[in-house]
Amino acid sequence: MRQALEACPRLETFKFVVPDDNRHGGMLPVDIGIHPLVTPRDLGIALLEKHKATLKTLELHFNSYYDMRSAEFQEDMLLYGQDSFHYVYPSFRDFEVLSHVTIQFEKLTSLCHLPESLKYLKLQDCQFGADLSEDRLRGMLKLKDIWCPRIEQLSLQGFNVSEAIDMIREVASSLDMQISEFLGRGLVWFLNLGFDMEIRCDLS
Repeated sequence: MRQALEACPRLETFKFVVPDDNRHGGMLPVDIGIHPLVTPRDLGIALLEKHKATLKTLELHFNSYYDMRSAEFQEDMLLYGQDSFHYVYPSFRDFEVLSHVTIQFEKLTSLCHLPESLKYLKLQDCQFGADLSEDRLRGMLKLKDIWCPRIEQLSLQGFNVSEAIDMIREVASSLDMQISEFLGRGLVWFLNLGFDMEIRCDLS
């Protein structure tokens, strides 16, 4: 992977997506494409080392690999802390022009790891009932004020938003913020933030 990154000295866009087991409808006995060649942390570090001054668009998705909800990873996190392991992203803070980012929600351990240049952020695969804490939501609502002054749009996507809707309403109310709910479409919008923020639920 490092050799491939070195071959592109002025890389501006990078997309790395590990397909799931059903890519070919289960027709192939062995699909080596579903096995990642690199860990989330190592890939992020390699990109930072080679392309921090040029990378503008980044999309990373490891599907079910490095699943932080698995019992094995949960045990490791209790023992050593989630920031110290290969299954989470490193800090993207030092990227100088990175403006568009699409990554998995659970692998971003802190909003302070996002780059100051960020304009568009899509966080995927959030299990709203289990993953979205009140503190994390409050942090996202203050993203423009604290970490990403250029942010224009934040989309948080995942599953079972109804399990977190009461908490979302309470946080919005406590901050005197308005929200628009379209739960039949799995969509919640926050209004008057200074940037667009949506919570979108996969209904498929």
